[in-house]
Amino acid sequence: MNLVIDKVRREASSLLDAQRRSDLGQYMTPSSLAAFMASLFSYNGQARLLDAGAGVGSLTSAFFVYHPIESASVNKA
Repeated sequence: MNLVIDKVRREASSLLDAQRRSDLGQYMTPSSLAAFMASLFSYNGQARLLDAGAGVGSLTSAFFVYHPIESASVNKA
């Protein structure tokens, strides 16, 4: 899953030039950094996770890869 997210991130990033991305404040999280951040998260079977980015969900995807669970309830508040 993270490889797909990373591919989408790279493709989306390549559609805008560096100056335009900078003007928009777009800095998409690389999958390696998202995986590292997920590894820092303490998970005991119940968690609330806020992916504050507005991109393709790299951080959320990394969390579910690093902390596999059988079922999940997602609150899109």
